[in-house]
Parts: sequence; C-alpha cells; structure tokens
Amino acid sequence: MHEKGFSLIELLVVVAIIGTVSVIGVVSYVGFSKSAKQQVVIKNHNKTVEWLELKALECLGTGKITYLGNKCSNAGCGEEQLVSQSCKYPNTWTLMMELGYNHIRHHFRNDYYYNSNNLNPWHRGRHIDANENPIWGQGCGKDCQDFPHGGEGVTCFYGDNLGGFWLWTNLGEGDLELEMVQGQTQYIKDNDPSKCLESRVQFPVN
Repeated sequence: MHEKGFSLIELLVVVAIIGTVSVIGVVSYVGFSKSAKQQVVIKNHNKTVEWLELKALECLGTGKITYLGNKCSNAGCGEEQLVSQSCKYPNTWTLMMELGYNHIRHHFRNDYYYNSNNLNPWHRGRHIDANENPIWGQGCGKDCQDFPHGGEGVTCFYGDNLGGFWLWTNLGEGDLELEMVQGQTQYIKDNDPSKCLESRVQFPVN
C-alpha cells in the first residue's frame, strides 16, 4: 500500500500561506511596538507637564521652586537633593532663560541621568548616549537638536515671551517644524497633533 505525498502545488500553497501569515505577524508587531512606544512618551510628556504645573503653583505661592540641582550626582536622587531657587524675575525673557535654562533644564537632566526617568524608547543602547530628555530647544524631534539617533520620541522644552514654558514630544511620525507668531517668540499651538504632542504651562509674571 502506497501513501500519497503532497504535490508540488500543495506545498507551494502551504509556503504561500505561511509567508502571508508571517508578513501579517511582522506588520502587526511593528504596529504594536510603535503604539507601545507612543504610549510611553505620551505618559512621560504628561508627567512632565504635571511637574511644571506644580512648579508654577509653587512659584505663585512661595516665590520659589524646588528642583534637583547640583547636589544630585548619583543614582536615586530624591528629596534630600532638592535645592530652592527664586522664580521672581524682572521680565518674562529673564524668567524663560534664567529659570528655564539654568535651573529647570538641570532638573530634567539630573532626573534623566541619575533616576532614569523620561527614557526614550526609540533610542537603543545606553540611554545616556541618547542625550537628556526633555532637552532645552525649540522643535519637535530632530528639529530641536541634531540627535544622532533621530528625533523619534524626543521631548523638547523652551519658553516664550509671555512667561510660559512649552513642551513638545515627537510621536514617531516624523519631525515637525514649529510655527511662530510673526515677530514674536510665541508659538502657534496644534501644528499637527498626530506627529507632535504639545503643551504650554504658564508661570507667574511680575
């Protein structure tokens, strides 16, 4: 009694089915992976906005903010490394540059390097090679800084001439050039919400 084997056509059909299923699986995985990364950076963005909002309230109530300053130099920086800084400045430009660049920027940097917060899931390898996040600059993605790993998932923050701090997070859909009000250091909100998550936090102005 002879057992009948598979014909060439039947084998080709099986191979084609396996190939199709594999392609669908890869596409689904890539889509799921991208969506998961987007959820991470959205969560990080919202946490950073909440922190800035708390600092704005702290500034309004006490005239100062507390943040992770130069005392933070090792893993696990916490309450004992907080320093206090006045947030009362003569004009909004000084508020933006002094408080933002010289103090808030260092908080984000220290929280990133020593506490491993706000890590970018698009950047591979050791996270410290991917630069701090959020980073000081204007733009959404590679537009903000010339990142060696690309602009996906990057969060940038900067100030405007009205005493507000802006936060832009790239959602992995390509870089986005920000639009500005003509003649002002003021940005136009909601350029493209599918590419860039964008928020603004107002600080007290004297």
